[in-house]
Amino acid sequence: MPNTKGKKGRRHLQKSEAWMTAEHLYGELLAMDMVTPMFGEKPNDESLVAQLMDIIKTCPEFYPAWLDMGMRDLKAGRERTGVSNIEKGFDLMVIHGERKHLKDEIDDLIEKLYDLWRFDVSKPIIEKVIHLFPDKAIYHDMLAYASARTGDLDTAYTAIAKALDLAPENPFYLCNQGYYYLIGGALDKAEEALKRSLSYVPKDEVTKGNMGVLKYLRKRGGTFKDFLLRPVDTSELEKLRKGGKRKKLQDVCDAYNTDRIEALAQTLLHRGETSHLSSLLSTLRTFFGFVEELYEESDFLYEDIGELTEQFPKIMAEFMSRFDDVDEPMLESICDGLVRFYGYIADVGLARPSDVEVFRHRVNEQKARMISSLGSLPDPV
Repeated sequence: MPNTKGKKGRRHLQKSEAWMTAEHLYGELLAMDMVTPMFGEKPNDESLVAQLMDIIKTCPEFYPAWLDMGMRDLKAGRERTGVSNIEKGFDLMVIHGERKHLKDEIDDLIEKLYDLWRFDVSKPIIEKVIHLFPDKAIYHDMLAYASARTGDLDTAYTAIAKALDLAPENPFYLCNQGYYYLIGGALDKAEEALKRSLSYVPKDEVTKGNMGVLKYLRKRGGTFKDFLLRPVDTSELEKLRKGGKRKKLQDVCDAYNTDRIEALAQTLLHRGETSHLSSLLSTLRTFFGFVEELYEESDFLYEDIGELTEQFPKIMAEFMSRFDDVDEPMLESICDGLVRFYGYIADVGLARPSDVEVFRHRVNEQKARMISSLGSLPDPV
């Protein structure tokens, strides 16, 4: 951990011509980079990267450019460079950042790494933060979360216990502790933590949801992953349909769909396949959201591969007619993401491999048609 300069040294640097020039150039860069695509990650624009490098040359201590560069590197799959630039930017932020804004900047950095699903990168950053603020319970809670996400439950248990030592009546830390125990299969400890949490916030939906998971595991057995991949209760869905309870039906189907995506995410996280995970998940959620909006169905289940196979050409035709910024990378992102998702669904026994193969063929066939038609699409007026 680097030494920190005094207030006077920080103020002197941020008043320097080099810093102010870098700050001005970075503001212009951000203004140019405001538009983002609907699907997947934004391409790593070479001109923006070159500008970031010029900003760093102008003022090597200008840490926002280092952090921005690191994020872009991670999105583009340049792992070693990305991690190095983020660590460099963080260390410079600790040295040169204004004390009154430091915690907000740290929180923003960690949140951005969470958004990228790069808990593996955020974890050592949070450990450094704890050295700076050892008595801040929130950072021990953050460390617990990042650790659990990467499969390091031992560190998660220790970190959340420390958070609760510092804030023993915090219901949200108690809920998180219960959640980690659920993941680890320690159901008695999970129940104790969740009940304590509910004693403070009886109506908290997250804690109540975790209690629902606990009840399921006590009744059915298995692991937390088994819960995420639980078989659809078709009798419950049919009862809700017949009773006209569309809102409840949608809520139940949404829960199945959300848990399938979470199961895929956990699997890839624990395998260390994190480079393009945020892009994959964003693409899947946005595509499925489009399908739900298109058909206005309250009982749409992602794993209904037969229905999607049949409707895929119509869905994509509507998609291409509705949006005027469709390009080949976007189509590749959608089609490849769907094939990967349904391959996983087959691997875990929620779809037949033969159905997935039919779907894969239909998607690849349709993708080729769509890409070949891009050149013939009229320019938007």
